[in-house]
Amino acid sequence: MENLLTVTKKHTSADVLVESFLMVHIQPPIISAEKARKQANLWLLANIGNLLHGESPELRLNQQYRLYWQVKVILSNPYRKRVGQVGQLDIDAVTGEVLADIKSAEKEMRANSQILLDTIPYHAFLET
Repeated sequence: MENLLTVTKKHTSADVLVESFLMVHIQPPIISAEKARKQANLWLLANIGNLLHGESPELRLNQQYRLYWQVKVILSNPYRKRVGQVGQLDIDAVTGEVLADIKSAEKEMRANSQILLDTIPYHAFLET
């Protein structure tokens, strides 16, 4: 966000008021993409399950000019590794807070996981 500041200076020699404008851009430090991915992984492990992980964070700006990382949520298994994307999590880019409702995120990711698993033949999950 940008703020406009007005600075008034008084010159003693001629008692003249001079106004100048200064544009100030205030940007708090943001967390890295890797930190956002780790936050997503911790949240997924604590709230949904151990077969989900975060991948490919993308920095975005919402309508309230809030920066956040959008992290893809991937379903995996011990044998096939990556099965596919089942959702996404938004991570506040400044605080690292997960911007998700636990119940709705869990419901969406479980439903998408089941749809994805139903499309893959059983033998694809067996160790080779």
